[in-house]
Amino acid sequence: MDKENKTEQTVEKKQTVEKIKRIDFTFYSNLAMVSCSESDFFIDFMQGPPEGEALSTARVFMAPEHAKRVLKALEKVITEFEERKQVQEE
Repeated sequence: MDKENKTEQTVEKKQTVEKIKRIDFTFYSNLAMVSCSESDFFIDFMQGPPEGEALSTARVFMAPEHAKRVLKALEKVITEFEERKQVQEE
């Protein structure tokens, strides 16, 4: 039973990675608004000038656990980006 469970988990991970490789829609966002309800977080990604009306492009809902993972991932990637930028400037 334990081997079956591990095999199922491996298959799920492989399917997830395969899904990530296919991106159906991409866009640029220079504005984002983060909000939450009692059970979910959501981020509205928008495009617009610094002053004026912004065009809402996408709204992403996620559970609190996923929002925490996104936060940690962003912190990690931003730290790595800043470290690379400092090395380039030296």
